[in-house]
Amino acid sequence: MLFFSRGAPNLAMVIPAIDYIDETFTTRMLSKETLDLAFRVAIWLAKRTLNRYYSLTDSSPVYRIAMSNYFLRI
Repeated sequence: MLFFSRGAPNLAMVIPAIDYIDETFTTRMLSKETLDLAFRVAIWLAKRTLNRYYSLTDSSPVYRIAMSNYFLRI
């Protein structure tokens, strides 16, 4: 939340953040000893929704331009 409220995030900032959230969801979803099954299922549903939106960015020309600019700055 604080990451995106620091000004106007652009697409090149959002995609790596989505990757981080997805990785965190995967880690938490697979940790059977720390989370109840209901929480793991809720995380799975959130991950599925996140991935649906992420897959839509792959087909966007704006995404391709933003990511090429992002990788040129690294």
